[in-house]
Amino acid sequence: MRVLVVHLEIKLKNKALKETGWDELIKLIDKKLKERREKYDNSKRKKRSEWSDLKFYGVIADELNVFKENWRDKVMHTWDAYNELEAMNVFVRVRGFMQKLATKVTENN
Repeated sequence: MRVLVVHLEIKLKNKALKETGWDELIKLIDKKLKERREKYDNSKRKKRSEWSDLKFYGVIADELNVFKENWRDKVMHTWDAYNELEAMNVFVRVRGFMQKLATKVTENN
């Protein structure tokens, strides 16, 4: 998620990136994508590549929200635990997410 923040050129105001939590990072990503969408919508010359990027990053942002709300929070805050099947399902979904993310985002970009 932090690599995605850097990739999207999101600037943090008061904290170092490594000290910023999930909720704040997701909100910053959502805000950046909303700004890009508004810029795209107001543009007279719409680029297909920008529309494609907006769709891609929108799905990525949605997945981050799902991970946080459904899996990360309940384990990190010790509200619940997973059985083996649930853990495997989380693993498979996160693996697919990471493979998709890696098609556009790398630590070296």
